[in-house]
Amino acid sequence: MIGIVSPLFPRHEVPLLGLAELPTDPELTARAAAAARASSAAIAELRARLPEALAVEMEGAAVAQVCHELGVPCAIVRTISDAGDDSAAHDFGHFLSNVCGAYARAIVRGVLA
Repeated sequence: MIGIVSPLFPRHEVPLLGLAELPTDPELTARAAAAARASSAAIAELRARLPEALAVEMEGAAVAQVCHELGVPCAIVRTISDAGDDSAAHDFGHFLSNVCGAYARAIVRGVLA
């Protein structure tokens, strides 16, 4: 006997909305992008390969979906805390202690300015 498994919804579509993309609030997004701006060769390469993308992640998509459905403006800000390898536990502790608070404060100040 051969079983067949398939997704319930089309690929990359938000379940029950029929949308592949959810808009964020333009003003909040611009403020968040400006507040989180950084420059490096890696960021330049990603921007060249994905010129329209501000970020790629999945948790914020759930927030954007709920905001979209409720008509609430939103912008998503994410940061990378570690390299996702064997050094992650050490890097994450350092990130919590020495990095994230300053970045979070600067981004919030930039958005609220």
